[in-house]
Amino acid sequence: MKIRLTPPVYDREEHYESSSRMIRWVCLALVLITYPSNQPYSLALFTLILVIASFNGLRYIKQLMRFPVFSSRINTLAVDHVFVLSLVFLSGGLASPYYPFFFLLIIAIIASYGVAGFALSLAAQVVIT
Repeated sequence: MKIRLTPPVYDREEHYESSSRMIRWVCLALVLITYPSNQPYSLALFTLILVIASFNGLRYIKQLMRFPVFSSRINTLAVDHVFVLSLVFLSGGLASPYYPFFFLLIIAIIASYGVAGFALSLAAQVVIT
């Protein structure tokens, strides 16, 4: 008698989506807790956080996720990159304490696109630096 092992069945897209939403909430909370409100760009940064929190909240609506523009993983990664790039720019550039958020984006790109995505992300990091 031979036992046949089968991998568990789960929706990879849904798993990625729920993980990325949770990581986005944690990052937003971390920025809200740690960013000092007396900095010169604090109003712009808090506005950016409000916009990204709204974007993340809209990701829970199943009707919106049916639209290809909204459910596209590349569009979500683009919004995340714009958010992190703006956050780093507004909070001190390369000396920003939020620069490690780029590593989360690299992990997200590896999860989405594999080694080719990692090479592209690494090249983007070189350009940013």
